[in-house]
Amino acid sequence: MRAISRLFWSLVAGSFLGTGIAFFSVLIGKGGEELGFTAWTFWYYTICMGLCVGLLVGFDTVRKHAAWMLAFVIAIGLVVSVGFVGMMDVHATGDMVERMQQQAQAMAQLMAQAVMYVAPGGVALAYGLVAYDTVRSGAGNSTMAR
Repeated sequence: MRAISRLFWSLVAGSFLGTGIAFFSVLIGKGGEELGFTAWTFWYYTICMGLCVGLLVGFDTVRKHAAWMLAFVIAIGLVVSVGFVGMMDVHATGDMVERMQQQAQAMAQLMAQAVMYVAPGGVALAYGLVAYDTVRSGAGNSTMAR
């Protein structure tokens, strides 16, 4: 009886997880579409994240700055928020309210584009410089992960 209960709750949890992943994938796709991101933008994001993870695994000194990886989460969060606003399709009744909404959406899109283009490369560059400084100073022999 216990195995059946575990099976049931595993299936429920798995279906919620799958639905959540699908929902966020749609939001990221919709946000990326509205921001004009191409497949190359997501390649850039993914490669920079892979470089950062590799440097985090390889160097203790880089791990001291692991909080910088939040830039990746913020970038995706901004893209998802633009996608969420784009899917809502709210129409205001007054002209002034519509203009304010359009201006706020335009500012959010500009901020999302800036963060998506600058943050991954900036974090990868910063981690690379920290790792290079570690190797150059000779501390890399004792601080490199084995």
